Amino acid sequence: MANKHDLERSILELQGKRSQLGLKKQKIHADLSETREMLKVVKQNHETFADLVMRKKNLTADLDECELEIMKLKQDIKKRQNLKVEAGDIFGNSNKTAIVKLTVTRDHYQQFASDKTRVSSMRIMASEIAEKLTQILKEIK
Repeated sequence: MANKHDLERSILELQGKRSQLGLKKQKIHADLSETREMLKVVKQNHETFADLVMRKKNLTADLDECELEIMKLKQDIKKRQNLKVEAGDIFGNSNKTAIVKLTVTRDHYQQFASDKTRVSSMRIMASEIAEKLTQILKEIK
């Protein structure tokens, strides 16, 4: 399974590509609007009319291609975001389980350390273990 940070990085890269395609799409829209306006002014029999019609077709094709790429990137971003959520859940659940187990173990050693019927050296050792577990729990949280 992919690392959560790798997924975040790849999502950011894909979003950057999507932004660039969005800018490209805006430029194509502007060029297409300009071409449409020029077509309104130029007469059909004029020499540049055919060139403008061809330019309009090319720009429309470029626009369709750009929109298709954006759609694919959106789908890929969504998939990676879902994987990131799943990865977060998996890592989050295992962390929660580990925290619970460490807390139970720490509590056990704290009770052992406070039991006056035990040998003092064993109580000191249990107290040290409980203290170390507390430090680990603080670092995890």
